[in-house]
Amino acid sequence: MNAQLNVGDEIFLDIKRIGINGEGIGYYKKLAIFVDGVLPKENVLVKITKLYRGYATAELVELKTPSKDRVEPFCPYYTKCGGCSLQHVSYEATRDIKRDILMESITRYTKINPRSFEIKPTILMEDPHNYRAKVNLPAKNGMHGAVFGLYAPNSEKFIRIKGCSVQNDSINQIMDEVAKGNSKYHIIEVMACPGGCVAGAGTLLPVDLAAKVVGRYQSEAKTTTPLESPYRDRGEHLD
Repeated sequence: MNAQLNVGDEIFLDIKRIGINGEGIGYYKKLAIFVDGVLPKENVLVKITKLYRGYATAELVELKTPSKDRVEPFCPYYTKCGGCSLQHVSYEATRDIKRDILMESITRYTKINPRSFEIKPTILMEDPHNYRAKVNLPAKNGMHGAVFGLYAPNSEKFIRIKGCSVQNDSINQIMDEVAKGNSKYHIIEVMACPGGCVAGAGTLLPVDLAAKVVGRYQSEAKTTTPLESPYRDRGEHLD
């Protein structure tokens, strides 16, 4: 028992802010409650799922008062896979959300006074779709080739996907090419570039050839470890 709550209880919450993983945070008698898929200034009915020392998690039951920044996710897999966490909020609003998370992190984890310097406004992309130039995707053996997907949030459940709305179109094309071929592939790693794709050792190749090269290298390696590339250390951010 925690703050007079039990698992399964349904309560109303006013969401105050967004956490580092994209979850909404509200408070019940000073107890922080984390809820996926909700936004600041929303009033929601939630069901408590887990209780911890100092906080709890809950799932959304009913959205009572939606935020003006709430939008319909553009990806058909958004509510199933664990790839993205903020597609239910407008792209413009994510700029302020991420700035707030940065400021809170500086305040909480450093001795720097955030008022002692200026954080300039984030420059938004013209189009927040198909921009991601690198991806590591788990794959399983299908009836006719490799089946690509992502894992559901906080689980090992494999969610099959046919392309990704935030990946570069060249990567989606490679997924299609590999899926048509050999079923021995486990994980594919490529990086989209103008005129082609970087695959394997970093060679610029056309899309169809990149798919074959990555598949051949991975098949010969007989491993589920992603291929090494000169771009690996540049970071992989889900959102």
